[in-house]
Amino acid sequence: MAMFARRVLQRCIDESISYATDSVRRVWVKKLNSSSESAYAATEWEVVILHTIARFGKLRHEPQLGGRSKLDIIFEDSAFSFGADVTTISDRGLDERNPIRKLEERLKHIYESNGISEGGIALASVDISPSMGRVPKGSSIVPPVSEFEKIVFNDSFYQWISTLKASPGQSSEHRIIYRNPLSLIVFTYIPGRCGAWCSEYTNYRITKSLSHNPLYNALAAKASQLKHGGFPGPVGVVVCDGGAEVLQESFSGGISARDVISEFFRRHTSVDFVAIFALRNINTSTIRQRVESRIYVAREGSWFKEMNLLFSRITSALPQVMQSAENATNELKFWEGRKRIRLGGMKMSIGVNGIREVRMLTRTLLDVLSGRLSQEHLNESYRYGNGKGLFEHLARVGSLIESSRVERKPDEDEDEIIFTFGRPDPAASAFTVPENAEDTQ
Repeated sequence: MAMFARRVLQRCIDESISYATDSVRRVWVKKLNSSSESAYAATEWEVVILHTIARFGKLRHEPQLGGRSKLDIIFEDSAFSFGADVTTISDRGLDERNPIRKLEERLKHIYESNGISEGGIALASVDISPSMGRVPKGSSIVPPVSEFEKIVFNDSFYQWISTLKASPGQSSEHRIIYRNPLSLIVFTYIPGRCGAWCSEYTNYRITKSLSHNPLYNALAAKASQLKHGGFPGPVGVVVCDGGAEVLQESFSGGISARDVISEFFRRHTSVDFVAIFALRNINTSTIRQRVESRIYVAREGSWFKEMNLLFSRITSALPQVMQSAENATNELKFWEGRKRIRLGGMKMSIGVNGIREVRMLTRTLLDVLSGRLSQEHLNESYRYGNGKGLFEHLARVGSLIESSRVERKPDEDEDEIIFTFGRPDPAASAFTVPENAEDTQ
């Protein structure tokens, strides 16, 4: 599953003929069909943003205006016009420099392979730098994966493991200074607990520098392009959320997006505005996201009011974001080199005489019929009553399919097929005595 529904993305591509050339569409398709996660989220955003903006006026994509560079967006309507470039930012580089989750996975493997059963191990990695919040560019709170064995899981660590196994009822700690005095890695053995987990780590995604962060870097990279694009009206950058903490502005102790953009405007006076599309969780029960937009301007002009209204309308018209860019990226990585199957949730309705209706994804049914998903796997995943598979149970009691229908969802990628089952049918079940039959003898 992509960030936006794949059907929506294809529709955006199909309907882009008024503003995008065939060569541009071929580039989009190539990137979206690739497993390269670095370009995937950015391409999704570009395709969807351009399609949505085009609904509200005349859009030209990368026109030749006589300048040394081309802009993604030249927008015109009866009220105003503007030029812009689209970019997507994420904390991918920071995550790669801080492989805390891989460190946790390695700890779990060691915990299980050493047969530790009477206690648990908590991992913490804490910034202890006295740098007054100014972390050096490229710094990290844990070593790179290639140095795990040398710095973390070395002889000293395994000696500690042997000690806690010899005294399983005694609490203990193992500490490592990494790039002294930047961070402290602490393993804590807790008797009576089970498993290994990460209990605490310094949020390395918090922005601590106005000019060294994903947002500023992306804006600075676009400044020259905007300056030399040849558009005479207001120009700016449309920033999309590919998983960047700086766009959340919900943390404390860090520098906000507003602070970063103000610094960018101070250094780059040729840029008039920055528009941000940030993602927020809808609620804890779903991975779907809602989009919030914000407009920042270097100085207000007569066009600002109209632009603010336009971007508010664009935000409301954007298609549903099915999951965050990070989840979409992780899914790409997971399926790379694997056969894609879809085992989605199954729903059933129960009446007086047992199961009346079963809903399942049409792709799940197709995967079973094609042999990509085994019937055994399906039955193991969806059990009913005494542990039998749901469909196995229906077959055993002799309930046959009375009808079926497909419920299409054009703005999502998951259609459902609904099967309606009747009472046990004598064609497939044992004969029975009629209910309320009276003894005539």
